[in-house]
Amino acid sequence: MTINQIRIAAALLVLPLAACEGARGASVEPHNAAALDGVWAVAFTLESPLLPGRMPPQTSLQGEVALLRNPSLAAGALTGRPTHSGSFATRFRPFGFELDGGRDVPALEARLTAGDSVEIALQPGAPAGIRMRGVLAGDSVAGTWLYDHDRGGIASGRFVMRRRQGGDLDR
Repeated sequence: MTINQIRIAAALLVLPLAACEGARGASVEPHNAAALDGVWAVAFTLESPLLPGRMPPQTSLQGEVALLRNPSLAAGALTGRPTHSGSFATRFRPFGFELDGGRDVPALEARLTAGDSVEIALQPGAPAGIRMRGVLAGDSVAGTWLYDHDRGGIASGRFVMRRRQGGDLDR
């Protein structure tokens, strides 16, 4: 075997190892995961009602979410592995629907990517839930939300989350 053939063979052996390392790296918590920790005030705005042509009189809501970093979560309702779990306190009835956790605590899963994209699922795994997608910038997240019920009906709009002062869960 020539030196060039040995180099090519060595390179071919290293490529699959690098690919495996990349796949493992995808499941590692992003360096900025702590930026999403805490209690957040959330303002929801309805832009597209559940029933087309029937915009409810109230088109904005206030709520709150608490996010806690949880690296042990398995992949679920989000497009990637969640980085956070938590709870929310928001009543969506004025928008024409309600998220019902039954007897369970209103739950959520969230994901922060290394690129500051945020994804949140309210009531993950339920037949009807809200999916939120936005971008983290300092102490706020802004983006869009979508309510999709498995029996039909979709509502959507925008949201802004702002970190509550003194809202760290560590305290």
